[in-house]
Amino acid sequence: MIHAADVREWRNLDVVDTDSHKIGVLEAVYVDTTTDEPAMAEQEEAIFKHYGLAYKPGAAGERQLARR
Repeated sequence: MIHAADVREWRNLDVVDTDSHKIGVLEAVYVDTTTDEPAMAEQEEAIFKHYGLAYKPGAAGERQLARR
């Protein structure tokens, strides 16, 4: 496991899978902690529905998890 002093240091860095293939940049990928499978941030509303959570983007359309 890699320990980062500040996750902001990783912004805009590539996320790679176990075979070193690029999945996307850090801020564009969510990981399902039950399956360890990546999901693209554009699917945020579907991700919220999967977990039974209400979804409402920000006033300017920004992603909900990005605001937390």
